[in-house]
Amino acid sequence: MDSEQTIPDDALNPITSSEDFSISPIAGEIIINASKVNKYFGDKHVLRDVDFEVHKREVVALIGPSGSGKSTLIRCFNGLEKHTSGEIYIQGQKLDPHSSNKQLAPIRRELGMVFQNFNLFPHMTVLQNVIEAPLLVRKMHKDQAVALGEKLLAKVGLAEKRDAYPNRLSGGQKQRVAIARALAMQPQALLFDEPTSSLDPELVGEVLKVMRDEMQFARDVSDRVVFISDGVIVEQGDPEEIFKQPKHERTKLFLERVLSVLP
Repeated sequence: MDSEQTIPDDALNPITSSEDFSISPIAGEIIINASKVNKYFGDKHVLRDVDFEVHKREVVALIGPSGSGKSTLIRCFNGLEKHTSGEIYIQGQKLDPHSSNKQLAPIRRELGMVFQNFNLFPHMTVLQNVIEAPLLVRKMHKDQAVALGEKLLAKVGLAEKRDAYPNRLSGGQKQRVAIARALAMQPQALLFDEPTSSLDPELVGEVLKVMRDEMQFARDVSDRVVFISDGVIVEQGDPEEIFKQPKHERTKLFLERVLSVLP
């Protein structure tokens, strides 16, 4: 999957940190910490000296044009992409880009990820999709996993779909199953890779509405908004400040293009 090829100018990668789990003393209140991170794909410089952090109980929305590096950055956090240089720490543990999948497993257990295309197992029911990882990775007892799965499905409004298969679900329902599945691993943080970009809008007007809705979502739920363009974090801050009075021209032009006019 090419995580950078999405709806043009779509723009939302929320990162949420959980308040339900303790953090190691080394990490303090910082769950994700990136310093001077660079990423190259061949000659293409996708991330450029990115400094980024997420604190406990914080919701961060990473916005920017398609191809700006949003998906690449969050995929670097759990080793799905290998950063070329710089340092990334997850709860105080340094992420080595040369680590094997086995070595990365402890870090990935703490970072839930909801992908653009959901990646549900088509041969499993909704409940089976949700409990598979807790059973195999967390070694949770099946009764406990089922109880947790049913609780999470109720939380996302899909309790009645527990025995349905993914091909019987709408795009929005698949998305909610993917969120429940990520939560079932009881992660320290959740990474969302442009969660509305695979909802198959049929008309151009609906695409534009999705883009506007993403920006409104970022504004409504985030503690902090980070705008990235051409692999560089241009500015970040309080959502109201970013959306009403962006300091940089690139941020202003991006928001005007997505929202037609700034509110």
